[in-house]
Amino acid sequence: QSFVKSCSTKPPPDPHAKDGFLSAGDWSRLPLVSHNYAGGNGSLVFSPECKVLRIWQPLVGLMVVWSLTTAPFEIISSQRDMLLGRINLVGDIIFILDIFMNFNTAYEGRSTTVQNGVMLVFSRRLIAWNYFTRWLLFDIICAFPSELLVLWNVTNSNLTQTLRVLKVFRLMRVFKLRTNVSVVFNIPFWVTHLTRCFVITLFAAHWISCFWAACASLESAGQWTWLDALLDAKPHLEGVKQSPLLIYMWSLYFAITLVTTVGFGDVTPQTNAECLLCMVGICFGTIIWTYILSSILDVISRLNAERTNFEMQMYEFINMLNEQGVPRILQRE
Repeated sequence: QSFVKSCSTKPPPDPHAKDGFLSAGDWSRLPLVSHNYAGGNGSLVFSPECKVLRIWQPLVGLMVVWSLTTAPFEIISSQRDMLLGRINLVGDIIFILDIFMNFNTAYEGRSTTVQNGVMLVFSRRLIAWNYFTRWLLFDIICAFPSELLVLWNVTNSNLTQTLRVLKVFRLMRVFKLRTNVSVVFNIPFWVTHLTRCFVITLFAAHWISCFWAACASLESAGQWTWLDALLDAKPHLEGVKQSPLLIYMWSLYFAITLVTTVGFGDVTPQTNAECLLCMVGICFGTIIWTYILSSILDVISRLNAERTNFEMQMYEFINMLNEQGVPRILQRE
């Protein structure tokens, strides 16, 4: 009974919404917090489809993308950019606030007391337990305020640089973000799959390129690196060593050829560290590219599901005719 009192039947999907995107009229019908709270019958617990979360979740997703883009620069660089630090400080605050938002956001729970078997749970005790057993630990690690520690001079630079590695765990937020997007927006599955393949390829190449560029810039003076070998083989590339953007471009070129298993061979490792990173990148890139290809083939097979079922039925039918000894001329007819 206490469970039923703390729950609300999940509302049916809005028939006026197209592909999950709301018009101005549909937006006005959404509750600010929840229908129960608007009617004065509930506490301040957000419904998954309220206006506040429709704005908050894209904001968190934007900071996740920002963190995954800038994290390799922060890990490999010993210098601190003030603008980058301020944006990261805003991101840390958003991730901390997101923990409190999750403690006050209803979730879908199973129940046998309603017809569709799904109810929105608004009990803070049940919400806290559900959050504690699923995402709380990862969210605390993702929200670790490394930029606040730098601002308050709590730690030295070396320790702060090590703590920034914790931002790699924000990669786990991608899975949570994907779940929220699939709930809020009714996007076709093939769009979701192809977008995910593109994003995974892009971020994998970006991370590999950042560490590959670091190998050329962080090596000791006078050591022959992949960049020196590239300039020696292509002497017409003037000014590459003095331009971080051009170094990143060639590193990204190498990373894309590595992930896609093309490997033209014009950018090659020259030191032990580069050789080790290249081996790790090859293993990592092979796994990523195998996953990408299998996902694309899965999308194509699902798009042609009717054709695939027809061909399977025809194959079984022809096998049955062969077992029964039906002549080929009759089979063709």
